[in-house]
Amino acid sequence: GLLRLGETVSWLTPGLVTSFEDLQDSTFQLQADAVPSTSCELDSIPKALSELQVMEEAAGRVLRSIIIYSRSDVIPRHVAGAGLALRADLWYLHSPPVPGRNNPQAVFDALVRAIDDFAAPHQFHAYVFEHAGQGMGVVFSECMWFLAHPLQ
Repeated sequence: GLLRLGETVSWLTPGLVTSFEDLQDSTFQLQADAVPSTSCELDSIPKALSELQVMEEAAGRVLRSIIIYSRSDVIPRHVAGAGLALRADLWYLHSPPVPGRNNPQAVFDALVRAIDDFAAPHQFHAYVFEHAGQGMGVVFSECMWFLAHPLQ
């Protein structure tokens, strides 16, 4: 499934996506409906996925999420120790640093703290990738790492 993250989280798809065409359509919708947000609440992700996570675990499956974050000017918020659990990997795509305009290092640090906190209850080792710029070879390589994850 695809979620849009901003001040809150909202579903772009009605549950899990089962075909490439559905994923592609939802991604195009995400691009067309893009609305800038001045804040980002990361804790809304595990809350939005909690019911789905329980259903998957009851069926003997593991829910694994990939968070793709691409805002270098909005430092995401997270309350450490809130007991929120999520098996999630992180892919941070951002613009190069521009003094006074963005702060990709502070954003990256906040994202990693949240991912580590979400993963702790499951003893999950998250893949974390950061990419600045437009090098498609690196992006492709990072996609392959996600696909090779032991839970995939």
